[in-house]
Amino acid sequence: MFFFRKSTVDRSGWLEISEEQQPKLFELIKSISKEIETNFPQKVYLGAGVDAMVFYDSNFRNLLIPSKENLMIGLDLLTL
Repeated sequence: MFFFRKSTVDRSGWLEISEEQQPKLFELIKSISKEIETNFPQKVYLGAGVDAMVFYDSNFRNLLIPSKENLMIGLDLLTL
């Protein structure tokens, strides 16, 4: 049953942002992604707190097609 279980992340309280809304933040994320040689996230969210995380929207089709990463950045982390 593991293959048919959908994994979800609680996104309540998060705000999805785009490059048009936050060009400087996306420039920073692109720079860091390039420096550490990782993929740029599919979606970027802002949340409360002093944390950041990468997560995947995984489901059955990801057995055949790799899932893209999503990024959540805590607003308090950005103000440090």
